[in-house]
Amino acid sequence: MSNPNLPNLQLRRCCLQKLDLIRNEFSRARLLSNVAAIAPFAVAFGLNPTGSIITSGTRTGSLVVSIASGDWNQLRAVTRRQAFAIARGNCRSYAGFEYIAHGAGVGPLGQFWGAMRQSF
Repeated sequence: MSNPNLPNLQLRRCCLQKLDLIRNEFSRARLLSNVAAIAPFAVAFGLNPTGSIITSGTRTGSLVVSIASGDWNQLRAVTRRQAFAIARGNCRSYAGFEYIAHGAGVGPLGQFWGAMRQSF
């Protein structure tokens, strides 16, 4: 699906609520990334964590942190990748739900949400 031309598109309340959820997902991912960015300062306190991804058959893994030994740069990179991957997956789900709720591509709202779903 290409980007549809949707002049005079009127979003419903449910659409605006989903757009707020999408914005909040990426805000949380940025916040987590920013918190991880200050992690090197903890080295001054003698902390040196490790990070690893553990997958359990789900589409997203879990970040496991051990504050014993390891590399802060690796942890920061893993945290950033995971935070944004989870946010994109959640946003794709939100947009997919709205796509189906608004006619699965039939009509302007369905086309809008189809394009949004594809963008994630």
